Amino acid sequence: MSAKAHINPKILRWMRERGGLDMGHAARVAGISPDQLALWETGESQPTFLQAQKLAQALHAPFGYLFLTEPPVENLPT
Repeated sequence: MSAKAHINPKILRWMRERGGLDMGHAARVAGISPDQLALWETGESQPTFLQAQKLAQALHAPFGYLFLTEPPVENLPT
């Protein structure tokens, strides 16, 4: 059994929404089912570290963001 990555579900949802992705599209690019992603976003289940790394890559965000308590302040160019 692989070790679970105890990610912050609130940050996962923020990362997905930040990228403008709905649940189905985000799950597809991460190679998982929408049901699995929904469980991770509600905190009912946790991904493995490898799944979390792939998810962060698919959402174009640093892996470490998944463990933050609050979303970071991003200064994007205007």
